[in-house]
Amino acid sequence: MDVQYNMEKVMSDLVTLDDGTDITTDELNEWYQELSALRDSGEINMFGAPRLLQDNFDMAKSTSQAIFKSWSENLESYESVHNDWV
Repeated sequence: MDVQYNMEKVMSDLVTLDDGTDITTDELNEWYQELSALRDSGEINMFGAPRLLQDNFDMAKSTSQAIFKSWSENLESYESVHNDWV
């Protein structure tokens, strides 16, 4: 019974990106932090962020674009909750 419960917990923490990739909410939050820190640094135009994810983190193009899209669509609500990081 405990194994079933733990597996349900793990499954509820998964997010399916637009490209069909499954990642955990913790991983998605890490990518959001990375993208927000990049934006705050002013190093690049953020439309180049998906390519940066591809090149620096060996990420598939479709996954990098899906993470960027998710971040940009949820940025305001995410930052209102996580205003104490980076």
